[in-house]
Amino acid sequence: MAVFVAAAEAQQPSGGAGAEQLMDAARQAHDAGDLQKEAEDICRAAGINPKYAKRCDKAKDSLAKAMAQFEADYNQAVSEAQHRDFPGAIRDFSKITSGPRHEAAQAFLPQMRVLGHMGTDDELSHTAMRLASFFYSGGKLEEAESWLKFVTVSSLQSAKTQMQTNIRVYRQTMQQAGLLMGQHNWTGAMQQLQFAMQILPSGPGDPQGQLKQAQAQIAAGEQAAQQQANAQAAALKAANDAKIQSLLAAGSKDEARGDTAGAVKAYTAVLAIDPAQATALAGRKRALSKPMNDPKALEALLDDGVTQFYASQYIEADESLNAYLSRGGRIHAGAAHFYLGAALTAQQLLADPKDAPHIDDLQQQARKQFEEARKLNFQPLEAAVSPRILDQWSQTGAAQ
Repeated sequence: MAVFVAAAEAQQPSGGAGAEQLMDAARQAHDAGDLQKEAEDICRAAGINPKYAKRCDKAKDSLAKAMAQFEADYNQAVSEAQHRDFPGAIRDFSKITSGPRHEAAQAFLPQMRVLGHMGTDDELSHTAMRLASFFYSGGKLEEAESWLKFVTVSSLQSAKTQMQTNIRVYRQTMQQAGLLMGQHNWTGAMQQLQFAMQILPSGPGDPQGQLKQAQAQIAAGEQAAQQQANAQAAALKAANDAKIQSLLAAGSKDEARGDTAGAVKAYTAVLAIDPAQATALAGRKRALSKPMNDPKALEALLDDGVTQFYASQYIEADESLNAYLSRGGRIHAGAAHFYLGAALTAQQLLADPKDAPHIDDLQQQARKQFEEARKLNFQPLEAAVSPRILDQWSQTGAAQ
């Protein structure tokens, strides 16, 4: 109290309200039962005009006595409420017109009226609903539920049922979130916590804090996964680089000793890892341009072409199969023509739809290869070829 009055006395006006105006304000505060403001205004007036000094001292004494009485009234009201003497509690809480206990006393009054059934059903139900809403919004669900029991009028049943449902779902959601957190299922827990916060952001169990924890765990897991993926990618690249160098060396050695098929195979294996590898592209082109007298090497070209086709390396398959046919491959020429047509059809299907001339050219080339395969009575294993390619193949048969 001394600190309060000292602060009031220190607030000297400068060009503001005069002493008489402050005394008028003090009288209004007195009439309103606000003894604290009354004392404050009188003592400020005394700071301007000393003639109010005694009034200030008297106001401070009255305020001190009133505050002591208010404290006694508050304690008495609390005791009465605990003993379910609700009329007595209402009487004593109502006496507290100002001071530090005023706000708490005012908050207790509607509760006492509901508990004491002091009002009509409609009045009591609306008061109870307001109390339930107050505690619900503050996350005090048990208190909210206790006041909902006093909501009896039909006009509030919908709101009452909705709040009860929200409380039940919130608790179930938080319980599920807790189980998922315990299982380190951070994503599942995050989803549950986000749902709980949609129902009641300030609910019990600290959903916001738990959500931050789950999100932090997810972020840490993603970072660890990314680091692992980066390490795996680096390891794979290192392994592929080493394999490419080994295959390039083998291709160069095969080329040097005249093993054209071996060189093509080595360079093709490099291109399966890195289709843009410049040394392998040049080496394969160089090897394919050389004469090939070894029948086994020639058949190896066909094997490479078919393998490349099924690996979706259609351009490489085109090169290998063309090389097989241009170098006199005869034993499996029908298969070579068919798979060359299939590789060209696949390129046509993957081509830019706006590039009509290129698509038409690929389609015509594919048709010629399919026709050559039919002339050699080749029959593909239909289960091993795409239906869209088989459709092009069938059209050449119909045209014949």
